[in-house]
Amino acid sequence: MTESLDPGGMAAICQLLRLLFGRDVLISRQDGLRIEHHYGLFRSTKVLPRAEIRRCYRTSPGGPLCVETPRGTTELTRLGTFAERAELEEALNADFGLRAEPAQTGALPKGWCEVMSLEHDAVLVKDPAVRRKQARIAWIICAVLSTVPVYLLLQERDRPDLLTAVLVFFGLTSLAGWYAVWLSFGRNEWKIEKGRLILQRRFGQNRTTRFEAASLELVENHSGEDGTSYVLAAIAPRVPPLTNPATTWKLRRAIHMHSRDPSEPRSFGLWLSQRCQLPFADLTTAQANVIELEELKQKLAASGLMGRATLRLIERVAPSSPESKR
Repeated sequence: MTESLDPGGMAAICQLLRLLFGRDVLISRQDGLRIEHHYGLFRSTKVLPRAEIRRCYRTSPGGPLCVETPRGTTELTRLGTFAERAELEEALNADFGLRAEPAQTGALPKGWCEVMSLEHDAVLVKDPAVRRKQARIAWIICAVLSTVPVYLLLQERDRPDLLTAVLVFFGLTSLAGWYAVWLSFGRNEWKIEKGRLILQRRFGQNRTTRFEAASLELVENHSGEDGTSYVLAAIAPRVPPLTNPATTWKLRRAIHMHSRDPSEPRSFGLWLSQRCQLPFADLTTAQANVIELEELKQKLAASGLMGRATLRLIERVAPSSPESKR
């Protein structure tokens, strides 16, 4: 009996081969950038057109070197020392005439598309082709599950102890069936209008408004088990900027999330901001972090003796930056 490796196991093997025998080759050409990842005897190749390359950057001083394009982010290499990756980043940006700062033009990320609704409104939805594939899989699972209680009822009529199993499989079949129906006939969509973004739930020809947004924010989320993730959120009208998301979850809705790298949700936010003419606050930049820290210090200073003692401790560990005092 053989067992196939799950995707996580394959990824671990590839990463081990890369650490032991890995070699990354980046070739700057007239028409773009050729990326070659070598894993011992294995090799993968990708070519990025020059017109699509926005910048080469690292998510952190010790992070991998990545390249940002309108279609998303591609990892170039995580091999070498911090200094070597920094030198390579500078050399590639200089060769392509780019800057390491985030691009100021947005783009839809992979998996999203703009379509026309039944009411002839522009709406933003997840890729319908992917959703149809998910619906087919859900229908197959539902059909397979439905055969189990039928078989038990037809073949084992004189065994009342199997009634619990029949009920369990009937419940699983119902859940799978409902999920298949939702994937086939329902969806969540963002209606695009000038000055606002509206979340709608559609089922067949009926639609229900669930949320209305008047601005956008890109925030860091540290609550996940896999580390920091970056969330593009739609914000309800009259919500002050830099508001703690944990206390205003009813006034915001997550649109898109990406782990470890804010480039893709930032580009998505810029696209939505330009398309809908909505304010977009990027709260992941160094300047935004400085502002947030200074506001926290002001609150601690006004919170009493314990708050001022905590503030003095923070000032010793991380004194105010010169930029925050300007």
